[in-house]
Parts: sequence; C-alpha cells; structure tokens
Amino acid sequence: MLCTYAKCLVKPQNIQAFLTLANTLVDASRLEPGNVSYELCQAPEPDNCFAFVEKWKDQQAVALHLNSEHFNVLIQRISPLLEREMEITTMEVIL
Repeated sequence: MLCTYAKCLVKPQNIQAFLTLANTLVDASRLEPGNVSYELCQAPEPDNCFAFVEKWKDQQAVALHLNSEHFNVLIQRISPLLEREMEITTMEVIL
C-alpha cells in the first residue's frame, strides 16, 4: 500500500475557493478503484496550510489517479490558489 502526502500552502484570500475545489477532489478520488482513503487536513497554525493524505492499494492505483480527468482538471484550478507548488511525498506503508 502507498501513502501520499501533498502539502498545500494556500494564499489566505483563496482559502474558500481552495476548500470548494479540494472537497470536489476528495469526493471524486474516494470513488476511484484502488483508493483506500483520501483525506484533507488543515494545520492549526498557519491556518492556510493544508494537506491531502491519501492511501492507495498499489502503484497502478496511483497512476490511474494521476491520469484521471477530475484530478488533472482540479489540480489546474487549485494550483493558482497556492503560494507555491505543492510538496508531494509518497511512501510505502509498512505496518
């Protein structure tokens, strides 16, 4: 199983727009084959720091996700709302 952590630092004036798009991304991604879980988290400080925390069955499921239409459309809409590019880390779940 793979776990992906995608950290997003959102421009403060864009938080509401980000949340709307992020919720759509979460809902659609949870329906994908091979998705184990897909969560959006918010840091208490600074409150414009968010992270998508995802678990996938295998690399094939991740590849399908990254090539899905909803992912690509929503990431294109989310990217301009961010202060900088997302920081993405993928790890293998061992326990």
